[in-house]
Amino acid sequence: MKNKRLLSSALALALAFSATAVIYTAKRHAESDTVLRLAILTDVHYLSSALVTEAGDSALTSAAEDENRMIRESDGLLTQAVAQLKASKDKPDIMLVCGDLTSNGEAENAKGVAEKLKDAEKTLGADIYVINGNHDINNSYAADFRGEKVACAERLLPGGSGNTKGFREIFAELGYDDESVFFGSEPGAAAAASGALSYVRRIADGVTLIALDSNIYSNDLGARYGEAQRTAGEITPELLEWAAAQAREASARGDLVLAICHHAIVPHYDQILDGKSAVPGFGETADPETTLLNLYFSDYIVKDWRTVATTLADAGVAAVFTGHSHINDIAGFTTDKGNTIYDIETASLCAYPCAYRQISVTRHGRGADRSWSFDIRTEYIRSLTWTDPATGEQREIEDLQAYSYERHSLTAEKLNRVTGRLLRQTLHSIALYHNSEYGDGAEGWLRDKLDLPRTVSWLEALEAAAAKWDGKTGTFHVLLMDIPYALSCPDGTDTLRIDLRYGLGSEHEYSNVITLDLSKLPDVITEMTDILTEEAKKAENQETNYESDDTEFQAELSTLAGTVIDRLFDVTLVALPDGKRAEKEDCATLAMILSDAYQALSMGDEMKAAAETAEQRLVWRGLLTGSSMTGAARDAVEALIDGLTVEEDETALYPALYRMVDHSLDGFCTVEPEESFASVFLSPYSGLKTLPDALRAASLATKLIDDELLRPLTSQLEITVQYMTEEHNTPEDSVWSFRYVPPKP
Repeated sequence: MKNKRLLSSALALALAFSATAVIYTAKRHAESDTVLRLAILTDVHYLSSALVTEAGDSALTSAAEDENRMIRESDGLLTQAVAQLKASKDKPDIMLVCGDLTSNGEAENAKGVAEKLKDAEKTLGADIYVINGNHDINNSYAADFRGEKVACAERLLPGGSGNTKGFREIFAELGYDDESVFFGSEPGAAAAASGALSYVRRIADGVTLIALDSNIYSNDLGARYGEAQRTAGEITPELLEWAAAQAREASARGDLVLAICHHAIVPHYDQILDGKSAVPGFGETADPETTLLNLYFSDYIVKDWRTVATTLADAGVAAVFTGHSHINDIAGFTTDKGNTIYDIETASLCAYPCAYRQISVTRHGRGADRSWSFDIRTEYIRSLTWTDPATGEQREIEDLQAYSYERHSLTAEKLNRVTGRLLRQTLHSIALYHNSEYGDGAEGWLRDKLDLPRTVSWLEALEAAAAKWDGKTGTFHVLLMDIPYALSCPDGTDTLRIDLRYGLGSEHEYSNVITLDLSKLPDVITEMTDILTEEAKKAENQETNYESDDTEFQAELSTLAGTVIDRLFDVTLVALPDGKRAEKEDCATLAMILSDAYQALSMGDEMKAAAETAEQRLVWRGLLTGSSMTGAARDAVEALIDGLTVEEDETALYPALYRMVDHSLDGFCTVEPEESFASVFLSPYSGLKTLPDALRAASLATKLIDDELLRPLTSQLEITVQYMTEEHNTPEDSVWSFRYVPPKP
């Protein structure tokens, strides 16, 4: 089936006149020129048994939980998907695999999944085409599970060198052979060219496929947490121009033009498309790139998506098959010229709901009147028999949907492990940070996050921030009293003034002024970021392994973060007033709510949930705006404040963290007059050494947290859950049909 390089002499002569023309032969001619049957798989995250032994069983379990993927079962899942496709009444002519073929870019796993896919071609009698995902190339997380601790496996690179095969060589028979037209030159072992693995191929009579490599590459092969592997994706102007030219050429000869790409090219949320922020208080914007939820998902859609989607749609691309987000969703986008392109995103094979798509494409008419109809349905793996790569034991899972749901769910324990790893990653990024605009190390990194160039002093930035509070008034509650406050920034001073008035009984009314001297804070920030930079440079934070021995600072930071997560995610939220017995369906934890929402998004067809499930989700969504949620969030913030606070005996809960923040804050916070306010509220805090102490002593933190953090946070959570559990863009994500009409010449 693969020996198809003999072209007719007439075709070869015709192609000689166009170096960029798509080679006209197909790997397999469809039996009918009116129907094409497709299977779409993505995010297989294949793990070869060659990289696992029984000694590495525990390490593999931890890694799988951290990655939130069933990589242990990946071989069995791919085998079962192929078996179900073979048994299908609509057995596919073509299978497309939309990236993240390997667990984490291990060369050995790439070889293993390539062999599995080539075997699948024979089993199905279908041709298979692949594209790479962000996990596949130059991934610093490439893991070898043959020992008790995770070791670094050989990374997969775009192209080979010497005896080492790269992605293009390993998958040569799955899209990367002589019958394809490639973008740019053949990549070398350390290629950094974006789009290097893109190609175009005529996969059937009248059907052209454009495979777009949306990876962001890096030559940094040594750094564990450098830029070797990026989650985000892009289609560069050069690649986009090339793809559009190929699409126009194919469309001009009457072909249906399809594309595969790992990253989405169209947003999968309505409020992004209309440019309105769904969260109260964040306003509206004419620029869809700046909406709140688009910022959340910015790594899961290509940069400058509107230009990409517009260019491809106007060039004649009907649909792009994508993955990456592990969700089942279909989104459409219509250009100013009236051309529509669909982004058909498929859920991961190795995470709930273990899905793939089958699509039937039917052609209608010819020439200028041609169109195509797409009938899409999602299939699921319901049960599984598989072989454990660590032990060699054969296992059975009767209800894979329940099994995968449980393993895909969020828990505080799982988040704590991931947080620890992300903190180490962040520390390493801080240590290596260098930017001519923002500076080096922790201060440069912080300025970058705040978009504050080093040409702007910290004092100028603080003054500008404080000015936003000028004239703000309100009340906060402490010791059964509602205490009014007013914030102001007196002209000509570098201070933020907090005026308080409160009464104790009918005869005693007090007023106090808390003054924060902003001029003293820049030096503290600089000193703290210097310490953080030194911590980040320690060898323990630069390991090239999954595991390393944490520094005291890193261990404390992870523990503190875990405390906050535990308080926030595992607290029981109730919808009923205090004192009234809560039924099971009237309460949930934040982890339960977010897990359910994420699973609904992963599954697709969110609005087709059973009535009782939909009703329960409405109750759970309401919990996010209730008093118990606000209390849980306040407790989590208080846990953070506790960690940086010195108790009466001046013993810090987290000594290393405290040393970082315990600097010369004398005079930064003053209270006048001392005798009234201090005697009532500050007696337990005789030595105000840290900013958290000062905020805590004034009890103002709770009110400011409620106004400026907790209410927007709970609102964001409620909106996010709403959009994850409701349908968007298309009526249904799992079973849907549409008709495509190509652009007029």
